[in-house]
This record gives sequence, structure tokens and C-alpha cells, in this order.
Amino acid sequence: MLLRTTLFVTGAVVMSLEFLASRTLATEFGDNLPVWGALIGTFIGALSLGYWLGGVLADRYPSRVSLAAVIAVSGLFTSAMVWPTRAITGAIYEMQIAGASSAWAKPLLACSVIYLVPVALLGAVSPYCVKLAAHDLSKIGKKVGGLYAVSSLGSIFGTFFTAFYLIEVRWGVRATIRYEGILLIVLAALLLAIQLLPRRAAA
Repeated sequence: MLLRTTLFVTGAVVMSLEFLASRTLATEFGDNLPVWGALIGTFIGALSLGYWLGGVLADRYPSRVSLAAVIAVSGLFTSAMVWPTRAITGAIYEMQIAGASSAWAKPLLACSVIYLVPVALLGAVSPYCVKLAAHDLSKIGKKVGGLYAVSSLGSIFGTFFTAFYLIEVRWGVRATIRYEGILLIVLAALLLAIQLLPRRAAA
């Protein structure tokens, strides 16, 4: 249940961050096709990197403690990047890039600097959860399918909740990003606590 909750929350945060990133980039670069292309490409690339990285780390350090560390670092990075975001996008906007490539190169660079690390770490969560949940290889297909379905449901929830409520009604962009980072840190702490408490009780 805890691994499913982890996948649901991280899936929701990934899609929420993608919507929020569009608003942070729009301040300097507008809301146009090159910006969305840079944004979607960066997030897919970051997730792909995270899937690979998560698989490597899960094979080497297969524990909930390591998973919690990955989520916590993503949460810290997500929250911390709220403050320099405007400075970063402003500095990149002022960069001199010749030709028409500046229309996509600048938002691509900005999105990569701000979001590549936390989204890649969130991408690492899925293979980590699969590794920790894979006990019976005869039912591994069903297990993996179920876990990815939960992650996708989280992504749907994150999309709707952010687009229809969080940005326009509740907190706005910067506060939502900051709170999502805090949510990831709390989730990591919960994973860590559940892992360590039984050990202390046994001791």
C-alpha cells in the first residue's frame, strides 16, 4: 500500500510540475508552441533519465531508505528552485542566441536548469518501487502493470487538480511548487519512519 501511495503522489507531482513549469516559463518566453515543445521534451527526457537511473540504483541499493533519499532530494530541489527561478529565466532570456533557434533554445535551457534534476529523480521512483515490490516473479507482469497504473492515476489527478484548482483558486504557481516540494519531503520521511521503526522495536 505504501509503495502504491508513493507512486500515486510522485506521479501527481510530476504532472503538476509540468503545468506549473509552463506558467513559470511564460513570464519570460510566452505561452507558445516552442515553449511547450521545450517543456514536454525536457520532462520526457528527464523521466527517461530517471527510469534508467532508478533501475541502476534499485539494483545496487534495494531499500526503502534509498528510495526515501531519492524522493527527499527531489523535494528539496523542487522547493529550493522556487526562489531563483525568476533570476534564471530572466538571465537566460537576456542571453544572446543568434537566429531563430533562440525561440526554442532559451526555454529549453531554462526548463532543463530548473526542472531536469527533480523530475529525473521522480522518474527514478517507478523502477525503485517495482524492484521493492517484485517478490513473486510468476506474477511480475501483473505487479508492474498495477504499479504503473497507480502512477498514471496519480498523474491524472495531478493534472486536473493543478489545472482546475491549485493555480487559479488556491495557492498560485510559486506556492504550489514550494508545497509540492514539502509534500515530497514528508513522503520521504514517512517511508523512512516506516522502514526504521520496526527495527527499533525489534532491538
